[in-house]
Amino acid sequence: MTKYAPLSRALSQRTQDSWPMTFAEIESLLGSRLPSSARRYPAWWSNNPTNNTMTRVWLDAGWKTENVDVPGERVTFRRAEQPYPAGPAGFNDGKGQPPLAPADSVLDRLSPAACETLALIARRNEITEAEAALRLLERALDDALPRLRADRAKAALAARSGMATVDTEALVRQSRDLNG
Repeated sequence: MTKYAPLSRALSQRTQDSWPMTFAEIESLLGSRLPSSARRYPAWWSNNPTNNTMTRVWLDAGWKTENVDVPGERVTFRRAEQPYPAGPAGFNDGKGQPPLAPADSVLDRLSPAACETLALIARRNEITEAEAALRLLERALDDALPRLRADRAKAALAARSGMATVDTEALVRQSRDLNG
């Protein structure tokens, strides 16, 4: 039995579809304090099944979080329209997508400003913070790919010819500097 079992029981016994709570009410129900990251990062409250132990508790009980107000220390639990898949924690995000790495290894390492930006992007696009992070990462990787391919091609050419390749970008910069 986990320390979050009282929340699971309470959610399972609810007849309403929505339950707004303060962090203090959750702590009273649990009989212990929430982790400090719950008070710092909106991403801690995301519905990503790999997020943290407590996330699996509300997801497995058939609920999700919304209206997370970290500064006001409030969150709303809402009965999920479709339950999250059973099986190992983090099997997928409920939509057949592979999960991000656990939040304590990625999302919890973001600065508070980055977490707030991620939360704003997520709200604007009506997606979870984890989905927003995944989309941003995919975009950054797509942007980096042409440069990586060019660097790989330059290295392969140098290896085949035995000569160093010319850094044309550096030549253009030097030319611009000289010609004002």
